[in-house]
Amino acid sequence: MKYNLFLSSLVVLLVLAGTVAVFPCKCVPGSLSSYYRKADAVATATVIAVSTDAEQKITVKLSITDRWKRGLPEQIEVITDKSSCGYEVQLNEKYLLYLRVTSSGQFSTMKCQGNLDFDKSQKARTWLRRYGKKKA
Repeated sequence: MKYNLFLSSLVVLLVLAGTVAVFPCKCVPGSLSSYYRKADAVATATVIAVSTDAEQKITVKLSITDRWKRGLPEQIEVITDKSSCGYEVQLNEKYLLYLRVTSSGQFSTMKCQGNLDFDKSQKARTWLRRYGKKKA
């Protein structure tokens, strides 16, 4: 009897130990000025290519339309990932993106950085035209 209880407990423990919990990304809403302040660059851009590597890192190739905070070339690559906090984009869609530079010098973005579908970004773009430092 004690042996069966021990085995049952052991099985439950092993099942729980092997389970990976996936938690949704929890973003604390910020102000437009805080998103801008934390970003290394801000851009409106259209997605022209998306690729995913074996480690679930997503590389997004963007065609840049407008730039704030720093100059950007006509096209850049931005990394994100497939985690619940990764920023999902669709091919040929346009976005307002708040970008950060990683320690390896790549641009990156995530869900909680203030990014918006272009169609939902009018208020943010108005703020950027008024307060942002536009770049060529």
